[in-house]
Amino acid sequence: MLRSTMVLLLVVLSVLIGPTAMAQPLTFDLRFVVMLNDGVNFDVKVQTEANGSAFALGSSNFIFSFDGAALSAPTLQTAHNFSGTNYKTMGLTGTGSSRSINIELNTVGTGTTVTTTYMDVATIRFTVTNPAGGSNLQWNHGATVVYKDDESTVVDAGALNDLNTTPLPVQLVSFSAGSAQQSGSVVLKWSTASETNNYGFYMQKSKGDTKNFQAIENSFVAGHGTTIEPHAYSFTDANSTTGVWYYRLQQVDLDGTTHYSDGIRADGLTGVGSKPLPTVFALDQNYPNPFNPSTLISYALPQNSHVSLFVYNTLGQVVQVLVNGEIEAGYHSVQFNAAGLASGIYFYRLATEQKTDVKRMMLVK
Repeated sequence: MLRSTMVLLLVVLSVLIGPTAMAQPLTFDLRFVVMLNDGVNFDVKVQTEANGSAFALGSSNFIFSFDGAALSAPTLQTAHNFSGTNYKTMGLTGTGSSRSINIELNTVGTGTTVTTTYMDVATIRFTVTNPAGGSNLQWNHGATVVYKDDESTVVDAGALNDLNTTPLPVQLVSFSAGSAQQSGSVVLKWSTASETNNYGFYMQKSKGDTKNFQAIENSFVAGHGTTIEPHAYSFTDANSTTGVWYYRLQQVDLDGTTHYSDGIRADGLTGVGSKPLPTVFALDQNYPNPFNPSTLISYALPQNSHVSLFVYNTLGQVVQVLVNGEIEAGYHSVQFNAAGLASGIYFYRLATEQKTDVKRMMLVK
């Protein structure tokens, strides 16, 4: 009887206490996020996250290399999230095509908590010296050392995501599709901030969804080769039937390489079976919202108007001009690309001679 009681007691204690908890080692992940890549400037954001458990970061070194034959003159554009005197510095070592960057967090004491979702460490801008070269950002796994704020506990590296990319041939600023008063026509407008080896553009369209894009005959629009000047383009598709159509750009490099824009919607075409031209001015909420890095802004004009559609930051500064000119009555959509902007709240303002409207949107990176 006593022996049975002792066995039962041990089982109960085992259930209550459970196995000895093993402390999980702290680890962190690192990644690069390209913010701007226009063939002239190359902006990259370094981000980190705690892998499993958050921890307070102490003095640490994040070291990665880049191709010095393609990129040069790195500068620390923004120091994110980490506070304190001299908390973040950036050093450059090496010569020629083999260069390294060391982002050093050098404050002893209580550090900023690294959360379990990616947070920004720094944004670095390079000057592109060879647009045809690769940036080839690669972490130095052996030299990247992270400490907790006790300055003795090493936090082991988890995933260190390298980056291998080349400058985008065209930096597309805006792309819009709107129905015109002429039955069966859709006016496409787009603008670029810069171009690299750009032969030109072909138009494609898909009816009802974005799954079946087909080339539009005789739609080629010549590009401007390599330029850092902004350029505006347009094309009118006079052969669309009524209903909902999606359009995209097929951009072609001088060597024949092709790239595609996101598809945008153009609806409200006039004609039998389609909805009529709008009767009131309207500015829709952008979609998606929140967004990263692009979103679609749609609006309706009951009559031909001079339209300005500007995007502002919270300081009231214009960060991008999407539309500024004469627009025909109809339904219109404009793609806003915020690849070169920081996360946060932005406002877009549509103004005509008759009416003005403002809406808010959120960029989350």
